Amino acid sequence: MARYGFPDCFAPLAGPDLPSGLEQLREQDLSEVSEQARGWYEASPAPAAEWARVIERPAPYLAAFARVFAAIWEAYAVVWQRAQPLLWRETERVGTATVTGTLDVVLAGLANPCWRVEHDTLYRPPLHTAWTPRGEAGRDLVLAPLVCGSATYSISSDGSAGTRLSYPAPGLALISGGDPVQPAADSLTVLLGPARAAILRLAAHTPTMGEIAAALSSGSATYHCRFLESAGLLTRRRRGREVRLHHTPRGRALLDLMS
Repeated sequence: MARYGFPDCFAPLAGPDLPSGLEQLREQDLSEVSEQARGWYEASPAPAAEWARVIERPAPYLAAFARVFAAIWEAYAVVWQRAQPLLWRETERVGTATVTGTLDVVLAGLANPCWRVEHDTLYRPPLHTAWTPRGEAGRDLVLAPLVCGSATYSISSDGSAGTRLSYPAPGLALISGGDPVQPAADSLTVLLGPARAAILRLAAHTPTMGEIAAALSSGSATYHCRFLESAGLLTRRRRGREVRLHHTPRGRALLDLMS
């Protein structure tokens, strides 16, 4: 399989001040740029002829990369600013899940074709174990929320660097029209989302599925209940013709912690 990409020296430094990063990109030592390009060329299974020209004359290519990134940033800066509350909220959500031992709940909620969570274990195609949320030391996990589309997912592992999961930041649709992002009311809502947080709270009264559906005023109650059940937070028990929800010990502990 061909290798696509470019050397690190061609990427502007990440950070809130991208223009400064672009300036540093332009002012790099050209001999170092040439050396990195040479290493990339030699490591590529099918090196493109253009890399040879980059090795000989890196300055024009470096300037072109800077112009391209500057144009991208000019078009994207407004979206990036609107997305900041979403990214902060996702940071809070992941942090809350980490300290409460419910990171597997967050991962299970990121349904996508790149990975899945089953019985506290993260799997990636072709169904190899990538990481165990609880009880397996030495396996670092990096969660990287993206602001680049609602269906962009990837999983990658890099030896000792651990496993990196990239996914769309929850709530991207909220910024498409420029609407402000409202802060979540509480930590449980941040972690589970409003519908699932409401169901977990209502489950303290062992409601029926019909009562949950009426409280949510939506047809997605069954879907959310199945998610909470698969996450080990709820269980459904039949009593005659009724199916009632009950907290599991884990669900009760999480609710107590977040109250």
